[in-house]
Amino acid sequence: MNTQKISIRKLAFISGTFIFMGMVVYFLLMKLVGLDTTPELRLLNLVLLLIGVWCTIKYFNYKSGRHIQYFEGLSLGFTTVMISTVMFAVFIGIYLYFIDPVLLDEIKLQSPVMGKYLTPASAMISMIVEGIVSGLIIAFVMMQYFKDDSLHSPFAKRPDNLRPEKE
Repeated sequence: MNTQKISIRKLAFISGTFIFMGMVVYFLLMKLVGLDTTPELRLLNLVLLLIGVWCTIKYFNYKSGRHIQYFEGLSLGFTTVMISTVMFAVFIGIYLYFIDPVLLDEIKLQSPVMGKYLTPASAMISMIVEGIVSGLIIAFVMMQYFKDDSLHSPFAKRPDNLRPEKE
């Protein structure tokens, strides 16, 4: 069994970068097939984030040889999502400003209420805010799956000093 010391920051950065690359490939694929103006398809980014955070926490458990602690896992999941989301938001901002400004005009036409206020910068900010909310939810949901309930279970084997006292 591996018992290596794993840096949460380093693992979050590496995993976040992989998730970011997956999101870019997905975006470019949607652009290629002409579905880049369909806003509902961005929900699949959430699936990429879920899979990425799940794999990251599983990798941490495997490499460290132990179950991740609850707040440690929340931090790892949230940091991973934030890194990938910020990188993707910057990519989209650059893409909309320099590479394909016509895409921004097409998106503006689809949203008559907010369309006139949409800029590459506001698109980036909204993506980051959406990523913060998604990151908190994803990290919380993943840690419900990965948390170790053995310390709270009345049937778990524990050392004598951790057993609840009988009244």
